[in-house]
Amino acid sequence: MRPERSGFALPALCVILLLWLVSEAFAAPPPCAMCARPCNIHTLATVTLTNGKSMDYCCPHCAAMGVGMLDLSQTSVQSVTLTDYSTRQRVASERASCLLESDVVPCCAPSVLAFSSIEAAKQFQRRHGGTVCSWQTVAEKLTRARCAVCPMSVYPPTAFIVTAWGKRSYGCCPVCALAAALKAGGTAAITHWITNPRRRLEVRLENGRIVSQAPASWVIWQITPPEGGQLKCHSWVVVADAKSLDSWRKAHPEAKGEVVTLESLLPRAQMKAKPAKGG
Repeated sequence: MRPERSGFALPALCVILLLWLVSEAFAAPPPCAMCARPCNIHTLATVTLTNGKSMDYCCPHCAAMGVGMLDLSQTSVQSVTLTDYSTRQRVASERASCLLESDVVPCCAPSVLAFSSIEAAKQFQRRHGGTVCSWQTVAEKLTRARCAVCPMSVYPPTAFIVTAWGKRSYGCCPVCALAAALKAGGTAAITHWITNPRRRLEVRLENGRIVSQAPASWVIWQITPPEGGQLKCHSWVVVADAKSLDSWRKAHPEAKGEVVTLESLLPRAQMKAKPAKGG
């Protein structure tokens, strides 16, 4: 006669299900297709192409930049899905209301937060500032200008501005800004506005050498790319001082990396500034 085992089947199944749920809850979030940072559940954005492929982005900011890059390669976008910052509910981009440049910066700058209704966006705006606008407006603003060195889109108010011989160009990151200065002859001024706290940074180059940096307290954090990945234009975070870096790192514990100097980035800029072979 077979022993009774039915009493053990349900508890065992429950344990297996519980372990699966726990593993899912603690699973590593997918990396952003633009900056490679882990995607945030409050700001996740997904771009679906007409060929069925989809890409996850850490926030609407990176999604807009990613769509701008896709436009260069004539890839068709079928849909963009954003996440309501307050409720975590997914919402189609055409039905979302976005808050641009609020004082809440959970990921990339300028901050772009999505909400499922204009009322929710305005309520958040009353506490944190910013401009309420459509996703289409956000995408247009963030892709209106281009980096002088790479195909990346830039948002002029928060980009690195390179001025040389009376002419202005943009850099999307510290490395591209230095490269743009080198391409312009090596004598130039680089300015950049950062937020929280809002402060103007300035770097001056003469004959390809960095001769001044003001204020001297500002810090560059180089984010370590995922295993097998490479440094990208979004791999650097620029903050006003060490205290601001500590605050940023507490808010982004997953972003491993190290402090680097402008001088240490100059060799990378020199490589970027070299003309392409055959060009």
